[in-house]
Amino acid sequence: LVEALQHPVNADEFVEFDEDMADFWKEHPNSDWDDWMLFLNSKQKEWSKKELKGAARLLGVSGSGKTCVLLHRAKMLAKKYKQPIAVLTLTGSMTNVLDNLLNRLCGPERGFIKTFTISSFIQNEVLTSSNFRGFTKDFPYAESESRKILVQACDKIFNCSEFQGNLFSKFSKTEKLQFVIDEFAFVRKRLIPDDYDNYCLSSFKRTGRLIPLQENMRKIIIRNLREYEAYLQLNHYCDHDTLNHHGLKLIADLPKLKYRSILIDEVQDLTHNALRLIGAVKDENDNVISSMVDGLFLVGDSAQSIYKNGFSLKKMGININNRRFAFNK
Repeated sequence: LVEALQHPVNADEFVEFDEDMADFWKEHPNSDWDDWMLFLNSKQKEWSKKELKGAARLLGVSGSGKTCVLLHRAKMLAKKYKQPIAVLTLTGSMTNVLDNLLNRLCGPERGFIKTFTISSFIQNEVLTSSNFRGFTKDFPYAESESRKILVQACDKIFNCSEFQGNLFSKFSKTEKLQFVIDEFAFVRKRLIPDDYDNYCLSSFKRTGRLIPLQENMRKIIIRNLREYEAYLQLNHYCDHDTLNHHGLKLIADLPKLKYRSILIDEVQDLTHNALRLIGAVKDENDNVISSMVDGLFLVGDSAQSIYKNGFSLKKMGININNRRFAFNK
């Protein structure tokens, strides 16, 4: 047994069988792993077929079958409406997984379903202007030239008298730089540049910081953030946050989308601005998709957040009312 478990072919398929899973393999002895990934129990089947009178959110622990429900629901919606359906996730590798499972699951309705990463959907479907064709997938904080500007911003911030206190003086150079990167990212993922000054108000809640920043300190952060973004603009650098900023600024004039429904996987890891932008897009008949019947379906695990990008659906105008369900098993 030990020898078999240590063999590479078994390494990523070591699972604990529960009743549903044992029954599945008993009834489908010739099935493979993809068949199990697409199998629905009764509760999952209910949510995959349910007509929803607006935006809905499905939460669940890891391995509870959330993504499986999303795929079956995409198939059901394509069959029901016979219109394009968009399935969004975070990474290119995950879109490949979803594509393979959809190919296995669907018949003719597969032609109505298209998968995207969040950034490619915003760039290629929501923002169709040629201004965004030079978009780079690289996260700008990791770029050498960008990092040089960040180091300069870090020096300016921590050389200010406001940041000379005992707590900050104990930070190493690496910790100071990470502090600035985190703060810039926090602001850029939640606000658009026209609203950056809101961050400087004491009423603006900055969650996740053990050391609170006073208003005068926040103004220093914003001043240096604006200089950093001026550098990005000067060098025609357009990252994920810049795309979202442009989309939200032009939100009233965005093109109407051909998609009848949008389904998003791993929604807990989206940024506030990305979800706000997607939640506001309209279909070809000028209806806000997030307010339509079967329009917006969000799937995620509230216990997981790789990038820790907390958001409030209510503040974005996405109303899920009682259309929220959780898989605890």
